[in-house]
Amino acid sequence: MDVVAFKQFINDQIQLFAEKLGDAKHSSNDGVSLGKLTFYLAVRQSIDKKASEQDMGLVGAFNDTLQALGMVEPGKTFMSKLDT
Repeated sequence: MDVVAFKQFINDQIQLFAEKLGDAKHSSNDGVSLGKLTFYLAVRQSIDKKASEQDMGLVGAFNDTLQALGMVEPGKTFMSKLDT
């Protein structure tokens, strides 16, 4: 996946979970939606090089988990898998 398509995916997910948070019929899943929204916002901020320390920690923890599972090589990031 190239960076443009990945960023569109991230933006689509942000919009989806923001809408779910504002919709009373999904209120029982607000915690799930908030967690996903928080993650996708952190990824977008990282792509845009505007990440806060908390964003970097969240994305870094996810990356460390993928490395531990052998899905991402040590010293690499999951975003390095994107085509430029």
